[in-house]
Amino acid sequence: MPVHEEIVQRAQEHEHAAGACRGLGDVLFAQSQWLGAEAWYTRGLRYAKDNPPLAAALSLGLGETSLRRGHLGAAGDRLQHALETFEALADHDGVIRSLLARGVMGATQGRTAEVLASYREALSRLPVQGADSA
Repeated sequence: MPVHEEIVQRAQEHEHAAGACRGLGDVLFAQSQWLGAEAWYTRGLRYAKDNPPLAAALSLGLGETSLRRGHLGAAGDRLQHALETFEALADHDGVIRSLLARGVMGATQGRTAEVLASYREALSRLPVQGADSA
């Protein structure tokens, strides 16, 4: 197999591995198994280096997991990284999910103004639906 084909194949394998890690992390997160979710998200990040959208989703998962575990400093860093990456990618859904998670973090810290600002910004980024023509 030529070298360039081998490189492409490895990149695809890493992308699949990162996606699988994200899926396993999501399942454990849904089951409130924070340590397991964190382990899978972290492992997925090692594979997602060349896939910014997937890396941002894994960072968001890590941020939300850190938040649930009470590690607010790590949560803030991971959520900020996810938000910045989603913004750079113009991924509006990712930006909204990151802002909502940041709002939850603010609520955990009792920072009402930050919560309201995050939720307002998330709402302002929702697509506007056209009026019904009934």
